[in-house]
Amino acid sequence: MSACVSLEPFALRVLDDSMAPDLPAGAVVIVDPGEPPGDGALVVLEHEGEVLLRRLRLPASASAEEAGRARFVSPAGPDLVPDGGWRRAVRGVVTGARPPRERRAARPSRGPRGGSDRPGASDGRESRRWAGQDVRAAGAGSELQDPGP
Repeated sequence: MSACVSLEPFALRVLDDSMAPDLPAGAVVIVDPGEPPGDGALVVLEHEGEVLLRRLRLPASASAEEAGRARFVSPAGPDLVPDGGWRRAVRGVVTGARPPRERRAARPSRGPRGGSDRPGASDGRESRRWAGQDVRAAGAGSELQDPGP
């Protein structure tokens, strides 16, 4: 997450099913660090050195004392109550998501450059399209991975 320190939106890939069915493994989420988080928002947060995806739950009371009791919830894991205030932990709000794509089977090479015999097809097109798509589920913490360019 250190590379994503500006207020520009960025994309991350969900690595496990801890937020399923809303966001299954392989989904790509758009995260906006400038979006103000509210109750029920899906947020990306840093907790104990991990980047996680959770739903923010704020207390019904708007008092400053109760605002410190916010928690982050996941269908697959225990609620997290961050030390030092929840606003410091949040790195951005999920503003969009794309479901995981089915990975197509690789086609056998037909030409000297490894590409198709079709006019206009270039070698490496499939590898660029699927770069970063092969991600395994990792742990129960809804870890995320930058999907790359």
